[in-house]
Amino acid sequence: MDREEFRALSLVDGASERLTKVTRAFESRFGQPPLGVARAPGRVNLIGEHVDYEGYAVLPMAIEQSVYVAFSVVKGSNVGEVALNVANAKPQHKSVILPLDEQEQKNKQKLELEGAMWASYVLCGVLGLRDDRPEAFQSKEMELQMLVDGDIPAGCGLSSSSALVVASALATSSALQLSITRPELAELCRRAEHRVGTMGGGMDQAAACLAQRGVALHLDFSSVPARSMPVNVPDATAGVTFVVANSLVVAEKAVDAVTRFNKRVVECALAAKMIAKKAGIEDWRKITRLVDVQKGLEGSRDGISFRELEKLASTSCPLKEYSMAEIETDLGEPIIELFRGSSLEAAAITVIASASSFKLQQRALHVWGEAERVEQFQTLCTSLAEEVQRPSDHVAVQKQLQSLGDVMSASHNSCKELYECSCPELDVLVDAAMSAGALGARLIGAGWGGCIVALVRKAKVTTFMESIRSSYYNERGISSSDAANAMFESAPASGADIYVVMSN
Repeated sequence: MDREEFRALSLVDGASERLTKVTRAFESRFGQPPLGVARAPGRVNLIGEHVDYEGYAVLPMAIEQSVYVAFSVVKGSNVGEVALNVANAKPQHKSVILPLDEQEQKNKQKLELEGAMWASYVLCGVLGLRDDRPEAFQSKEMELQMLVDGDIPAGCGLSSSSALVVASALATSSALQLSITRPELAELCRRAEHRVGTMGGGMDQAAACLAQRGVALHLDFSSVPARSMPVNVPDATAGVTFVVANSLVVAEKAVDAVTRFNKRVVECALAAKMIAKKAGIEDWRKITRLVDVQKGLEGSRDGISFRELEKLASTSCPLKEYSMAEIETDLGEPIIELFRGSSLEAAAITVIASASSFKLQQRALHVWGEAERVEQFQTLCTSLAEEVQRPSDHVAVQKQLQSLGDVMSASHNSCKELYECSCPELDVLVDAAMSAGALGARLIGAGWGGCIVALVRKAKVTTFMESIRSSYYNERGISSSDAANAMFESAPASGADIYVVMSN
């Protein structure tokens, strides 16, 4: 079967403890077994932070931790409307019934009033599919029933929210017997998640849908849909592994998006416009991504290096904090008019209303530097994969592994100094990882909290974790059991799946 298609796996054959648990919870809640369970994994982005929405490549891998959505659909006169009835296996998350014929804003208000904002990501997935396949929602009387469970910690940079959107959309497509490919699901979920107010670029959804066991993905966002290519990352064969450690600082990117995540997106767009105008690109007003500056310059010459782009950013945008008035003077137009009609208009309006200053050079330098680091990381991975297949110079392999770690550490420094998306706890955790012997370490996800990933020698994983437990978790009064749950080794896992109950 084509890797782009979803397979209908037997719920019995694939029944793990987690699948069994969510199936039983669904039956307890709704009085009947589900039709099936949709699973979507979390992800660890090995390199390429905050560059997907700027049109550049990233290199994530899926992890075993996943979101599970058990589902069914009820049609008939007893329903009376088209509705979403969603519950959660965790009792602290309230159940809610949302009429899908209702205006979206009213459903958002209902979620707030009933204290069920967690379900906004489920609603995102359902509405994303409805936008793409409206004919499937023509029934006047239909209730989608869903029960959510999972083991991805929320707000820790492992993409629990996007996994929930993907699993909800996949559950809906299966409940309504729709055929959808993995790339199609990734793209509609990318658009759908904008509903919660964050202007992400699609990495999280693509990783959840397209991931393959045993390999990371090189996802290129210079075109839509993103192009994916498997990458063999170093593993036990090369004597290393990746270890994820949670800072335990919760950072939900939809919260504070105006002052953090979305502000960075707007700052990058303003930097792109400023650089494009000063570089003489004719359509600079239409540019909203830094990759489009590169494309505009490459149209008039034979290629341009990232170093040249970084130099251009330094000369076009002084290293300072711009006031809105200064930007409007340099660009010659009101800022908001430059976003009118673009996909960033709504985000720009809210960001501009709350921001007093903007950093442009720093954001552009991070994006172009990080895009180059993704290329370096991929090249090193390819070289290492070839080396471990044959007898080779041990010293050369170790040198390449250290270079890989250096790229990861440089990425964290850029996130900290230029993009300013780290936090004190993440910096301490990265330092602790390096002191414990990591070859390299960096924050993952949007930042401002969450997890780090470290490249660690396989033979030293136990002592590495013990050192982190002592230097980071014990210092903060965190119990040994909680510390153990906050760290795990991670190998590339598979993408989303659909498990169905097979009739006898």
